[in-house]
Amino acid sequence: MKKRARIHGSYRTEVTITRNERELHIAVTVTSNPLPATGREQFLVVLDDLTELIRAEKFAAWQEVARRLAHEIKNPLTPIQLSAERLKKRFEKIPESRRGMREVREFGEILSESTRIIVQESEMLKSLVQEFSRFARLPVSKPSDVQLHDLIERTLQLYDGGLAAVRVCRNFDPRIGNVRLDPEQMQRVFVNLIDNSLDALADCNSEKVLTIGTRLNESRRTITVEIADNGTGIEASDHERLFLPYFSTKKKGTGLGLAIVRQIVSEHNGFIRAEPNTPQGTKMILELPVVE
Repeated sequence: MKKRARIHGSYRTEVTITRNERELHIAVTVTSNPLPATGREQFLVVLDDLTELIRAEKFAAWQEVARRLAHEIKNPLTPIQLSAERLKKRFEKIPESRRGMREVREFGEILSESTRIIVQESEMLKSLVQEFSRFARLPVSKPSDVQLHDLIERTLQLYDGGLAAVRVCRNFDPRIGNVRLDPEQMQRVFVNLIDNSLDALADCNSEKVLTIGTRLNESRRTITVEIADNGTGIEASDHERLFLPYFSTKKKGTGLGLAIVRQIVSEHNGFIRAEPNTPQGTKMILELPVVE
């Protein structure tokens, strides 16, 4: 790059660096500055971190894919489901005397099972389409002054008896009061992360522990929220990929939950990352700016 900068005056390229299982995309610009009468030269090296920009571009592209998929899948779903139900209703109008025949009876059993599967799978596709639509058209953030710890407590109350088998540990920083954020969207973030922790704890043979902590970082003027579990854990190589659309470590996951979480956190000018929860489990770390 220095050789090319000598020829062209300035040279720029993009490089990818992997550090601690994280992939960083860096734009490097090298500018040559000859020093007259000395025969020497200086080089100015500028490094621009493009990681978040590239993620945002990928996210926007996936949103467009989701929008088109939702549109294409949704249109034929209703007539497919209605046609299956119509077939079943039409068969039920056949007189009982004729339905007693062995062949008709066997056909009726096949028809009933087939229409049941069609309707069931159509409902599953509808829920998938709804998830696509939510991902493609996230609501605009509407921040307001919210008591952060009260919001976390209200989120935990949504689970009613679902946390009976889990020990919930709260490590709240008393210095944190009102925070400016969208309560509905941020509650969606907390629900998604808690749901993932509960899924990971389902196969845990030891005591199941869910830890939720907050911390005020005065020097950086940020607030950190950590949601950790001692569940099955996630491969370190998957920590960054977790937030990519349609990537999931669950058998039945759509891969959109954490992508939506990252987008909501980004709209709050924050960051989220995954880390191992030593000695076992996963820790999700949100960092949100303190707004005056």
